[in-house]
Amino acid sequence: MNSAINREKQIKAGLRDKKIKLMEQTNINWDNLYNEIIL
Repeated sequence: MNSAINREKQIKAGLRDKKIKLMEQTNINWDNLYNEIIL
């Protein structure tokens, strides 16, 4: 759990361009993944 929290803090502290590149690597179409994550 601590590793997930630390990773989230790293991402939040990062630059916007880096965050966008990370999103595009994992979710190319920018699909709304809320239901897949929660359910």
